[in-house]
Amino acid sequence: MVAGADRPPRLGPAVASLERLLQQSETDGLEIQLTGLPALRYQAAAALRRDMLLFNSLGLLLAVVLSAGIARSIRSTLVACVPPAVGAVWAMGLLGLCGAPINILTSVVPSLALVVGTCDSIHFIEDMRRSVRRGLDPLAASTGAVRRVGTACGLTSLVTAIGFASLAAARIEAVRTFGIAAAAGAIASFAAVTLLTPLLASTRFCQGLKLGRSWRLASRAAGTLAAFSIRHARPIAAAGLVGTLLLTLLGLGVDADNRVIDALPRRAEAARALRAVDAEFGGVMGVDVVVQWPASTDWRDETVLARLQEIHGIIEASDAASRPLSLASVVSGMPSRARQRLPATAVEELVDADARMAIVRSRVSDAGSRQLETVYRGIEEQLNQLAVAHPGWQFDLAGMSVVSARNIRQLVRD
Repeated sequence: MVAGADRPPRLGPAVASLERLLQQSETDGLEIQLTGLPALRYQAAAALRRDMLLFNSLGLLLAVVLSAGIARSIRSTLVACVPPAVGAVWAMGLLGLCGAPINILTSVVPSLALVVGTCDSIHFIEDMRRSVRRGLDPLAASTGAVRRVGTACGLTSLVTAIGFASLAAARIEAVRTFGIAAAAGAIASFAAVTLLTPLLASTRFCQGLKLGRSWRLASRAAGTLAAFSIRHARPIAAAGLVGTLLLTLLGLGVDADNRVIDALPRRAEAARALRAVDAEFGGVMGVDVVVQWPASTDWRDETVLARLQEIHGIIEASDAASRPLSLASVVSGMPSRARQRLPATAVEELVDADARMAIVRSRVSDAGSRQLETVYRGIEEQLNQLAVAHPGWQFDLAGMSVVSARNIRQLVRD
């Protein structure tokens, strides 16, 4: 693809035009599939948009059902659900205002705002119900709820926002963006609930006993649970401590792993093409070794070809990488005199003569970041040994899959 066509907003039209072209080229017995990082990225983004719309809608529906079950009143359900939904919209608006991209992490911010807001709104409604039963007018009940419950909910939202904002110190940009967006979403949700819930509850539509009555079964269940906890405080505390220690040990053994195909729908065309390319051609993802030689060496020298062949051997001996391609692959069968007459422009995709650099390209399967990180670590160790054996030479491992594997590890550390 040309520069810029592999990123939004040009990525979608570019992939769509390629898919139309491939469909027109298909004939009986010939199936053509589109794959590669741009196509995979586009398919993942499309799936993310669908999932975000679906699960946020399901989250709102579940919030309505839960609120209806607890509130036992249409009016209370509206008061409990409208402010959190507005908070989720505000959270999305803040993402757009800040220019934050929608990715796997930031896509959960609206759901987070909806969950936090629903909890706060139910607290407000229960407090206003108690005040109305004591004879207070709706406006006084709303004011008292903001004063009593608003302080507690505000502190919890502030602590939540501070916890998420601490991710702003992470090294990975996506984690930093998620932390800031989640913190802003928590504050936006609290602001929407604090401003709108008392306002709606004090209107003629919802005032007085129209907010419904508290669910006695829920109150009895909460009282029974509290009494049980107090009566068996020591055994519960001991069991909680043992469980915490056990789960901590299990959590320490959890390792980071990520595969490209995990971000794609299982039946998507790109996912099927990715599996086929992994099986037949060694993979879609690329891994490169950048070679730089001393100033006294010409790119046509036998020593350059020898170093490239050594790198070929290192890559072919690894578990996941295969099919290396470099200058050595192109000129290995050429006579020496023909190679000396070869212009650098003929192999400019593999050699930069002015910078004294060459690149060895290879394919790697979608084996998961954990396995690939181990493979890359072994390749780097052998490249370092090669650099020690040949002073003045430099060998660097590069490629999107290398960066991705390292970022997943850093993500867990953050």
